[in-house]
Amino acid sequence: MAPKRKPATSSGAQPKKQRSVPKLEEKLVVLDLLKGGMSVASVARNYGRNESSIRAIKIRETEICQAVASSAPRTAKVTSQVRDKALVKTEKALNLWLEDMNRKRVPINGTMLQEKALSIYAMFKPPTEEGQPSDKKEFKASQGWLN
Repeated sequence: MAPKRKPATSSGAQPKKQRSVPKLEEKLVVLDLLKGGMSVASVARNYGRNESSIRAIKIRETEICQAVASSAPRTAKVTSQVRDKALVKTEKALNLWLEDMNRKRVPINGTMLQEKALSIYAMFKPPTEEGQPSDKKEFKASQGWLN
């Protein structure tokens, strides 16, 4: 029986295709075309992209419009979100603590790391006044955050 796949050879291998990220300006034009009634397939053909890429732009329409509304330059390729300063400080301090524990050869598991992250974050987070609702999401040292 013949093998299902041909073995990969380094001599005949083609170089990997470079990933291209469309600019916000192009995404806005794509969204305008889709709102104008043009099909996803025809927009994809016009821009030389996969249909899934055009659908992904359509799904993230609100995020793209918010990025444009927040005066992001139209030539920007990626939108960014401002991170909580206390969380950034927590991650740096946790990294220092982890390196110190490794130097001391103290075994650490994920639960210990999460508990230490919560205690460090409590030191760095700004105090909230009584009765004031917190508009920021509360930090939970979850397994996903740790990964």
